[in-house]
Amino acid sequence: MIFDWIRETDSKYLFSTDGSPDWWLSRAEKIFSMNRLFEAEKVEAAVACLGGEAWAWFQLVDRRRPIQTWEKLKDLMLDRFRVNDVPIGEEFSAGERTPVIA
Repeated sequence: MIFDWIRETDSKYLFSTDGSPDWWLSRAEKIFSMNRLFEAEKVEAAVACLGGEAWAWFQLVDRRRPIQTWEKLKDLMLDRFRVNDVPIGEEFSAGERTPVIA
């Protein structure tokens, strides 16, 4: 069955907001490739591995406009959950030298 690997993995393969989406998405890509999943199966498998705030976020976003492709889901996850590595106070908006205060 396609999703056997989900049931057999431990919680480190579940994505929640306290982890890096980059690592999780990279791992998911490898698993999807090994299992030769189709596009719709990738979305379904990824969603099955969302936990906590990530699951709540997905439900809200998907209700507004259903996410049908893996690429779209990846882009949205990176936009929402990637942590900016630039220290606060050192961020600059495009071309400006004024710090952006968060």
